Amino acid sequence: MSKQKKHSHKKKEPPTNTYAHMNPRRQKLHLMADEISYKFAKMLTKINRVLLAVFAVIVALLLFKVLPSQTARYLIIAVFGAALAMNGIAGYRQSKWAGFFLMVFGTLLCLGNLIMLGQ
Repeated sequence: MSKQKKHSHKKKEPPTNTYAHMNPRRQKLHLMADEISYKFAKMLTKINRVLLAVFAVIVALLLFKVLPSQTARYLIIAVFGAALAMNGIAGYRQSKWAGFFLMVFGTLLCLGNLIMLGQ
């Protein structure tokens, strides 16, 4: 016989508002940022799979010498930067500072390499 699980009859407290100390405008802004982060977190596995597929195509084109090596390097680093930025957006709810850093650093990395690619 399997053991019966003990049920606790404690009432669950509703989640406290972490932004209660802020004025209503800032509260609304933070709640919107949390909602965007939540939506990205739900789609993150699909986004990462697409970025991984793009990375694999770039590496394959590099190996078959279709793309010049310098172009492939810039594209690989740009894809890596895009992945960092997306993961930063998705992780913003858990850690505001880490998510913000990943968003900014990934965006700069991606855009910087795309600009270098265009020159």
